[in-house]
Parts: sequence; C-alpha cells; structure tokens
Amino acid sequence: MSRQIVLITGCSAGGIGFGLAKEFHRRGLRVLATARRVEAMNELATLGIETLPLDVTKEDSISACKDRVAQLTEGKLDILVNNAGKFSRSPATDLPLDKVRDLFETNVFSVFAMIQAFTPLLVANGGGKILNIGSLNAISPVPLGSAYGASKAALHQYGNILRVELKPFNIKVITAVTGGVQTNGTANSETFIPSTSLYAPFRETLLEADKKLLEGGSESLDSFSKGLVSKVLQSNPAAWVWGGNSALLVRLLSTFGSVTTFDGPFSRMFKLDLIAKQFNASRKS
Repeated sequence: MSRQIVLITGCSAGGIGFGLAKEFHRRGLRVLATARRVEAMNELATLGIETLPLDVTKEDSISACKDRVAQLTEGKLDILVNNAGKFSRSPATDLPLDKVRDLFETNVFSVFAMIQAFTPLLVANGGGKILNIGSLNAISPVPLGSAYGASKAALHQYGNILRVELKPFNIKVITAVTGGVQTNGTANSETFIPSTSLYAPFRETLLEADKKLLEGGSESLDSFSKGLVSKVLQSNPAAWVWGGNSALLVRLLSTFGSVTTFDGPFSRMFKLDLIAKQFNASRKS
C-alpha cells in the first residue's frame, strides 16, 4: 500500500502547520510542507520532510506549487490541510479596512483558491480529505477579535457547504475548531487601539485583559497535533473536530446555551461592564 500524501500550508517553525507536518510525518505519511519562506521550514527539512515555497495569496504561486506537487505525486493527493492564516486584535469600530481585507485574503480567499487548485488532485486519487483550520473565535464573541472571528466564521460555513458539494467525489471536508494552542502566532501580533478610539480612555485596561486571554492556558503544540491528526486519519472523521484549550467548554456552551451565553463572561473579562458604568456616569455629569 502506497504512503498517503498530505499537503500542508503555513508550516513556518512554531505554528500549527509545523506541528501537524511533524505529526503526519511521524505517522508515516509523505508530507509536503509549504510556507512563503522555505528557510522557515529548515527544521522540517532536517526530519526528511519535503518543503515547497508557497504564498497562498498569490495565484501564480499556487499554480506553480500545484504543478510541482502534481509532478512529485503523479497527479494525486490524499489530504489537503489549509492552515495558513493571519491574526488580528482591535475593536471593531477601529479596524482599518485595508487590514481587514488583507486578513480575509489570507484566512478566507486563499482557502477558496487552494481548494479550487488542488481538488482535481484529490479527485484523481479517487477521493481524499480537506482539513480547514478554524477557530473558537468563529463561535464565541471574543472582544477585539471581530475581524479574525468573522474570517473564521466564513471559513466554517464555507467548509459546511463544501462538505456537501464534494461528498459525491469521496472527498471528506473537516473543520478543526481550534482553541488555545502554544504557537508563535499570537506572539507576533499586536493589539491596535488608536488614540481616536472610543476605547482610548480604557486602553490599558483592555490591553491587560487581552494579554491575560492570549497568555492564558493553552494546549501544547505536540499534544494538539497528535490529537488532531488522530481524528483526521480516521476512516470516517467528524465534520467538525475540536481541540485546544477551552474547546470542550465552548462546544458544550454553544450547543446547550443561547447565542448570548458568552456575553457576560467576556464583558467581565475585558472590564466592559465597568467601562459602561464610567460612560453612563460621564453622560450624567
């Protein structure tokens, strides 16, 4: 039996794609790891993992990668993992729209492009799997995360429809609803609250709360990767697979609670209830 072949986007060192590449490789799959900078995957290369350059926001880069993969695999692919993404933290009313568009270009539109490009290789294989890396932020209303959460919510629904459309071709579409994982993704992001913001007077309060949230409990990358790969490699994987810190809690509350279940806890976490009191008091004075 030939080795299964998996192509993964966003495999720079320290991220989820990096962890998944190592775990799929450990399980005996042939891994094609991609990132914009090949040198960011040097550690994977030393393990014997094949690394390829790919900028998921560039059509010519996707096309070149597809041609190279087809050449390496005789035109077939078993698993496509869409992991490449960007992170954003800012109040919704302060988001620069050019940055929002850039975020959606990476988190949403690039996934459309990758799937359109590589689905023929899955079909040629007689079927396969597509794994899209989603987020709890698509479900829970985390303050300062509107753009990122909206992009992941779009990805979740795209996956839901794609799952139905591709079923006739024996392609299973899986969405990983991901909680806190120890990666370098959030460490490289900056929370944007400009001096003109409604929240400018409370900037330090929000930044402190945001820091606590981002630095809170997270599942180790190795543990998360092992769990996710095990779920994906099942013969009949679930449509949504959950992992990372708080995943079980959010799953339960979103299933059995109301749409506003998370409003109170997040308002208190970010001191928005105190901000409301200060705002209303200032209007009366």
